[in-house]
Amino acid sequence: TIGYNKELKQARWVSYELTIDEAKSKLVERTDNFSPDKINNSATDKDYLKSGYDRGHLAPAGDMGYNLQAMEDCFSYTNISPQIPNLNRGIWKQLENRVRGWAIDDSNIYIVTGGILQANLKQLGKSKVAIPNYFYKVILDLNPPCKAIAFVIPNGENNEPLSNYSTTIDNVEKLTNIDFFPLLPEYLETELESQNNTGDWGLTTSANVNSNNGNIPTDKVIAPVDSALSAGRCQAITQAGTQCKRNAQPGSKYCWQHQNYEQSGTNDSSATPKSYTPTQKSVVHSSSPT
Repeated sequence: TIGYNKELKQARWVSYELTIDEAKSKLVERTDNFSPDKINNSATDKDYLKSGYDRGHLAPAGDMGYNLQAMEDCFSYTNISPQIPNLNRGIWKQLENRVRGWAIDDSNIYIVTGGILQANLKQLGKSKVAIPNYFYKVILDLNPPCKAIAFVIPNGENNEPLSNYSTTIDNVEKLTNIDFFPLLPEYLETELESQNNTGDWGLTTSANVNSNNGNIPTDKVIAPVDSALSAGRCQAITQAGTQCKRNAQPGSKYCWQHQNYEQSGTNDSSATPKSYTPTQKSVVHSSSPT
């Protein structure tokens, strides 16, 4: 599933589950048949021609060898973003290979990926395709022991180990204004989205770089580009006594789950998160996906 921004010709997020069978499958060969999406007024071949940018996949073709329709869909320009060749053919490819390995090792994982969309981005071609300065990927593994990790990688020369670009899902939520896994039980969402344990994922971190690598904009919250997005955090108080971490809906102080919330002396029962179904394909919800 894709949350697409028509104005910027970019997916704010692309979300999918990858299973062991899908990761191993070679049923369908890579097509390289890039196709514009007229309904969403996407980029075209001409935008990238002699631009110096690669047509970077968000959901990679290497994950789609199990099904012809999936392979064709991943070459839609709604799933493509301008990437510097050093990124696309280097560390981004390394990360994609790692993700497939994790799916094989852990039976199934959930992935959400995209460019970090901020104000005043450079543009590509006549279609004015926004060029992200950073790309993110968040990974969730619900097979016990549950774990999660995220990566933020600059769209440029990247020569450091992959682990040095790791971060928490909480940080990526701040950078993107997206609530990635709101259907998880709150205690589990809080625990997993604060993790950055590279060792649990078989990665080692350079001794010269701390856990908040200087390449990751941990202290910079990106302004939302969608005019329909809210600018604030939900003001509801959960049953645990903490403030809800989701974004408020446009024109409201509360998120979609707490839209009928009223402040009182007792906590509102609507704050109890809905149960999470790990088989569902859409595991990410934007404040206002376009």
